[in-house]
Amino acid sequence: AAGGAAGYALGAAGGEGGVQGPQDARSWRATADRMYRRVQRAIGLKPKKIRVYMDGCFDMMHYGHANALRQAATLGDELIIGLVPDEEIKVHKGPPVFNEGERRMAVEAVKWVDEVIMGVPYDVTDDLMNHLFTEHRIDYIVHGDDPCYTADGKDAYANAKRRGKYKEIKRTEGVSTTDIVGRMLMCTKRKPSLRKASLDAEMGELSPLQREFTQDEKVEGRASSFMPTSRRIVQFSSSKKIRPNSRVVYVDGSFDVFHPGHITLLREAKARGDFLLVGVWPDEVVMAERGPHFPILNVHERALSVLACCHVDEVVIGAPRVMTTDLINTFNISLVLRDDLDELDEESDRVAYAVPREMGMLQDRSSTWEAEAEATALAARAEAEAKAKDGGRGRRWPPRGRAKSKSMENLGAFAGNVANGIQQVNKMIYRNMSGHRLGGDSAAHINVRAVVKGEGLSATERAMRPFTLTSLIARIVANRQAFEAKFAKKAAKESEYVEAKGEKAFVQEA
Repeated sequence: AAGGAAGYALGAAGGEGGVQGPQDARSWRATADRMYRRVQRAIGLKPKKIRVYMDGCFDMMHYGHANALRQAATLGDELIIGLVPDEEIKVHKGPPVFNEGERRMAVEAVKWVDEVIMGVPYDVTDDLMNHLFTEHRIDYIVHGDDPCYTADGKDAYANAKRRGKYKEIKRTEGVSTTDIVGRMLMCTKRKPSLRKASLDAEMGELSPLQREFTQDEKVEGRASSFMPTSRRIVQFSSSKKIRPNSRVVYVDGSFDVFHPGHITLLREAKARGDFLLVGVWPDEVVMAERGPHFPILNVHERALSVLACCHVDEVVIGAPRVMTTDLINTFNISLVLRDDLDELDEESDRVAYAVPREMGMLQDRSSTWEAEAEATALAARAEAEAKAKDGGRGRRWPPRGRAKSKSMENLGAFAGNVANGIQQVNKMIYRNMSGHRLGGDSAAHINVRAVVKGEGLSATERAMRPFTLTSLIARIVANRQAFEAKFAKKAAKESEYVEAKGEKAFVQEA
């Protein structure tokens, strides 16, 4: 049956006349795929998993990025993310706010991501696509409906669209990195006077990007345009429930502008129990604790960013600043983890955590900081020694010598002819459409590699500690000129997208 299916596919695609054009090529490939799945079902094997690929910079990861990844994950069985390196971002967009290691941490922490590929070029070339389709078994390339151009003004996904391997998702409205950076820059201004003369003077001192986010509004802040819905919260929520014997760990905070510091906190909190409950403070609490320019994101925006994290099981939206016995009993909390990421006054924390401290369930994360730092250093040393023994090559993916399951061996023996037939059809398609030979020398220079989640990030974690919102704002201010040029350019592209949106066909969110 397998040989017959392969012979049929090859005979149909390579018979008299051959493949006449892109439409015919795609039609024969679809026929071969259907035959392959039909054979699998006939012999009782599960169909091949659909692997969808989405690349990007993912700088300053926010809930808009997370929603894009959620939509992409619904288009297949496995979501593979391609992370563009720092050097490529500098050429095409300007310097990134987060470095490559920090951006990788943010992407790996999203609950819908299955695999991360490093070293992906910004431009989706034929060579890159051939490499993805053969080496990483990618079926479709996904991107949002907002335009994405290379440095020379070309559509970055033109090749994927031409090959019929492109799927589009809807852009999340009401959020952008440019908008977030504009709000963050406002935090560097002192509290202004409410008199009009003083307000005009303040506006005159602002940079162009700051003025853009304060027009027709008070200088104290900028109202968010995000419109939360119950459906969005359900889409991000986890189905895991608290059980009577669960060890529930509770950690709260503002979680304003979700960053790698929050990710390490939540990961360490989850390691202390089997259910992680996170309390996100309401806007008025954050404003009272940190000042009139905060929070940068409203409570629903901050809650979605936390819900997207793979370590989080449930979120209390608008959690009280002062913990009570009722809160502890309602959620069966076993441990409360306190951290100073929000850089609040010690007296305020002392009052807020008085009840869990009296109940003996409060643990200060900073008290175990030195032990954790020492453990991280030992892990990094062991990793470096293992890499040195391996000749500097590092860990292979997949690891050499991994045992194959019996079902996979049967699949390879029984349906191998079908797979070979489909591969031959693919080669015909790609030669016909682009002139490149699949898996040939043209893809040899692509420096793309899959990585194991969390592996090799110990040095990044050590370098960024402590990572707080204040240090993030300081990083942006220190490079204000370069970042403002970058985000002003991006703001212009976003304006073009909004203007052209009315002329485009409506894209339904996945």
